[in-house]
Amino acid sequence: ESGAAWELRDSPQLRQRFEDSTRQMILRDRNHPSIVMWGLLNETQSVDRLLGVALESLPLVRHLDPTRLVMLNSGRFDYDLRTGSLSNPGRADWQHLLGAEGPDAVEAPTVPWDDGNNAQARRMIQNKRRAMNRLLMGDLHHYADFPLQAEARRFFREVGAETKPVFLSEFGRGSAIDVVSMYEFYEKNDPTQLETAVFVKKGLDLFMQHWNDYGLDQIFGHPKDFFRRSMVRSARDRRELINAIRSNPKIAGFSNVALSERIMIGQGLLTLDGKVKPEMKEAMRDALAPVRFCLFTEPISVYTGSTSRLEVVLANADALSPGEYPITIKLRDGASKVIFEKKTTLTVPSSQGASETPLALPVFNEEVLIGGQEGNCELSAAFMDGRE
Repeated sequence: ESGAAWELRDSPQLRQRFEDSTRQMILRDRNHPSIVMWGLLNETQSVDRLLGVALESLPLVRHLDPTRLVMLNSGRFDYDLRTGSLSNPGRADWQHLLGAEGPDAVEAPTVPWDDGNNAQARRMIQNKRRAMNRLLMGDLHHYADFPLQAEARRFFREVGAETKPVFLSEFGRGSAIDVVSMYEFYEKNDPTQLETAVFVKKGLDLFMQHWNDYGLDQIFGHPKDFFRRSMVRSARDRRELINAIRSNPKIAGFSNVALSERIMIGQGLLTLDGKVKPEMKEAMRDALAPVRFCLFTEPISVYTGSTSRLEVVLANADALSPGEYPITIKLRDGASKVIFEKKTTLTVPSSQGASETPLALPVFNEEVLIGGQEGNCELSAAFMDGRE
């Protein structure tokens, strides 16, 4: 996306500014092999004149680069299902490829932006957006609340079930920003008068006030321990989130937000000074493995003698060849003793014509009686031939 993709204000020069910014981006980057698509807008509403300008700019993009996918409006906050979200390489039109898009679709009502002053109003509007996304839209920005509850998990697992595929162009999980380490960085390099340093110092002062007011020193040995704990939790939550996403064969692609933190938002895989957050590398390596078992239990907390639904889904990013694969599923109790075991065989189908091998394949789904020693149970699945 170019700098004009988001919140470019209306003016008599709107079209020229947008087209110049888009043109410069494509001319600058079109020879980079890592570029796979061009995005024209981000979260732009139907009442914004910029949307119409972007819709009409596809010929310009195709003149400069006919070889890449083009995305109209990331998140589709215009909610107009009659307009396609994507244009494939070599095409000069907006195609109806995602969600419930179609030339005869009924337009979903636009959700207006609130004034930012009423927290309850903001929550109501966000819920309306999510309701529309769940039912209709094929290009989604969706941020779940944490800890991830069953309903939120089901959304990621079931979105797109009744429509064409879905592109999850934004999702993520944040953590607290380590204002202690950040201000130490600014002090060490002596740019403490920078606007960002002043902002971080205000955050540090407020945090230390809360540290004292709430007695956090009784829980954490040092303020930095609080931030590390938050980052570790965010890594584990992100892995759980991607576990749900990759179990859904209708999610054709997804984009993590974001690589690095911003000054006010801790959504990055890296801290603001470019360091990998604790446990994040391991979590992402597991979550994004080309072949992985996605495991689910519902409910996750049960009494001995009650039941829980155990489910296993195989995520396969074109890495596992067509064939038959014997699999063992095990459940261990709080003492690591196997209390349930099931052997099954998974068939990975071959692609036929335009039909590709599914990105996710169901392996096991049963209600199981939970017994054994109390404590944290562990569900596992493994290929019987020893492959990972």
